[in-house]
Amino acid sequence: SCPNEKIEGVLQRATAFVDRWRRKTVKAPLVIIDHIMAVTDHDNRVDAGQKAQHKNRAFRNWAIRNQAAALMVNQRNSSGINSVKFQPKYLPRPTNRDLTGAEAARQDYATIIGMFRPAWWRDEALKRIPETTDKARRDLRDLYGDCDGKLELSLVKARHGHPRIIRSLRFEGVY
Repeated sequence: SCPNEKIEGVLQRATAFVDRWRRKTVKAPLVIIDHIMAVTDHDNRVDAGQKAQHKNRAFRNWAIRNQAAALMVNQRNSSGINSVKFQPKYLPRPTNRDLTGAEAARQDYATIIGMFRPAWWRDEALKRIPETTDKARRDLRDLYGDCDGKLELSLVKARHGHPRIIRSLRFEGVY
């Protein structure tokens, strides 16, 4: 947890973690920043893209220098979500427009993986359909199908591969 901490402070903590880890094993540790927008911005006068780009580059360069595996979690902004307004005939899977910081942030990533939980979206859409509209509710359930416990991972960007690959996973436990 690092509210009110700039990326440089977060990376100092990450370096200390990696150093402790390397004393125990030779394997590269996985360092996760969840989520990047919780890290204090370097300069509040610049747009969201430049803010995200500064943090992304600092984290990427840190990972290369420290030979560590790095994962940066970037919560969805609402561009893609708001564009659909929970329309019953649309599955709002993550797209490039959903990345906080848009194109400026996207450039620095080698891979962007989107996570989509259809049951959550189905339930949110059902809340917005009046109880009296049975056909719309049935259509929505038909569109989503059996999606309880399901998570879709989609490749939104792949520097060295084919984008838009989608794989479905089903979880046994409830989280």
